[in-house]
Formats: sequence, C-alpha cells, structure tokens
Amino acid sequence: MNNNPITFITGTSRGIGRYLAEYYADNNHIVIGCSRGSSDLERENYTHFQADLKNEKDITAIFKHIKKTYGRLDNLVNNAGVGVSSPALLTITSVFEDVMAINATGTFICIREAAKIMMKNNYGRIVNFTSGGVVFNLDGALPYTVSKAAVEMLTKSFANELAPYKITVNAVAPGVTNTEMLSHYMSQEKYDELMTRNYMIKEESTPHDLANAINFFLQKESNRVTGQIVYLCGPK
Repeated sequence: MNNNPITFITGTSRGIGRYLAEYYADNNHIVIGCSRGSSDLERENYTHFQADLKNEKDITAIFKHIKKTYGRLDNLVNNAGVGVSSPALLTITSVFEDVMAINATGTFICIREAAKIMMKNNYGRIVNFTSGGVVFNLDGALPYTVSKAAVEMLTKSFANELAPYKITVNAVAPGVTNTEMLSHYMSQEKYDELMTRNYMIKEESTPHDLANAINFFLQKESNRVTGQIVYLCGPK
C-alpha cells in the first residue's frame, strides 16, 4: 500500500498551478494535475489530464480515475481560474457566465466529487483559491470578483457539511502574483494603483508564499482548521 499523499491540483500547465505540481511531486506526493492544455511536466509521480472545468464529464472522469487507481484522495487544491478585466456595465452575459463556470462551478464540482472519495476514508484536505479582490471590492473586474466571492461561500458551506467526516475546507487568496494571467487582465497603471491602495505589504506574492500557506492547511495536524480564508500580502 502506498502511503504517499494523493494530491489533485487543477490548472497545472503553467503559473502557480505548475509550480505547485512540481513542488508537491518533488515532496513525495502522488500528484494528479489537469488543465485545458497539455503539460510538459515530467515526474514519475505526476499524471496529467487535459480537461475543461466547464465540462462536468471531464472533471468526473478524473475523479473516477483517482478512485479506481488509488482508492483514496488526500488533498484537493482548486487552483485553476480565469481573470477578466470587465467593468460591470460593459460586461456581456457570455463573459460573466464563462468566468463563473470555471472559477465557481468548476470549483464546486471538484469539491463535490473529491468529497465523495474522501468521505469513504473519513479524511481529506481541500484548499480553494479566492482573491484579495473580494475584500477590497476590486473595480473593473466584476465577473472575477463575483466568482471568487462564490468560492468563499463554497468554502464555508462545504467546511460545515464535511466537518463530521474529518474533511477540512479552506481557502487562500494569492494577492498580486506575477503570472501570465495577471498580465492579460491588468494594466501596469492598475497594478500600481492596486499595490499602493489595497495592500499593507507592497510586494508581490510568490508561488512559494502560496505553497507555505497551503502546506499549513494540508497538514494532518490542521484537523481543527476549517472554513478559514487566508489573504496573503495583507489587504487593507
């Protein structure tokens, strides 16, 4: 029987997700990752699936593989997400729905399916990704902030329902992290304003900062920590 942690991370083809997949694989986790595109990450203990979080069949197929192959799932990290720069009055319905489908609905399905496996073993750790934008009401990014507010409610609701099964559900907010996604929806002017106005710590978060916070939630010793949200970089 393999006692290494079984860890599923979404959005592992690039950015933070890629870092986390490498980090946990290098720390003896058996890592399952997914993204809409392919991945060139090669580790003996890493398996990659091409999957669209907007497609429920794609997601459930991964969990069926995990259950059949390993018989358990110890950790779920819901990293995958999209950011869109879109003022409220200019946001078209299809954009709003697309962001909600990936960031909120995709997270919901992953938690639900992970919980089904975890409940059988009376153990699990789930970490979701939210955003400091929820706290300081980031303007010009309505679909993104609404979807991440939904993730926070998913975190609290699932934490409450899964507590009897010794499954914890928490969330981290990365703060401003220099990734490809950030450059797609935030101008330099907006970035400077965000750092100056909204954060006590005027530095970007790093993937290692995130791994440090996630590690705390994943520890077996964190069995009484659930329904919590940690905002990195100290939002005002």
